[in-house]
Amino acid sequence: MLAVVVLVALVIGVSGLFATAGGCGGCNNSAAQSNLQTALTAAKTYYTNSGDTFRGLLYPRSSTTSAIQDIDTGLSYAPGWESTGPHVISASVGGDGSYLVLAAFAGLPSDCYGIIAIAQPRSPPVLQTFFFVIRHSSRATCNAQGIASTWSTSTFPHG
Repeated sequence: MLAVVVLVALVIGVSGLFATAGGCGGCNNSAAQSNLQTALTAAKTYYTNSGDTFRGLLYPRSSTTSAIQDIDTGLSYAPGWESTGPHVISASVGGDGSYLVLAAFAGLPSDCYGIIAIAQPRSPPVLQTFFFVIRHSSRATCNAQGIASTWSTSTFPHG
């Protein structure tokens, strides 16, 4: 019995040391990517329900929430502002509602992930999605309004 208690205490101690020593590795990168996918799903829902436009997605419907925040994703949105972490999504709509840029700052190692959704003028309109990452940014945030980097049409690019 004493051996079991000692073993459990050892496992807890080692896991605590692992977590505090930055052993998470790419946890923030994975969280940023996953949260952006969730935000994109919410934005696509809004797009479809709003007559194939992103117009109005970021505008406040009340004094405390935007249209995208009304879609319960569990995320915080920063329309026109900077993402300071993987759970805060910077968002920008342009082209009179025809495209959307979403960005999330992953923290250490200072990576900024993002998604661009562009409506293709077809009948019915088709959304084309691009993924990007800015590696080892010199900034501690990322902003959807000022993004330029490597693009991919299938998944997040690798460093």
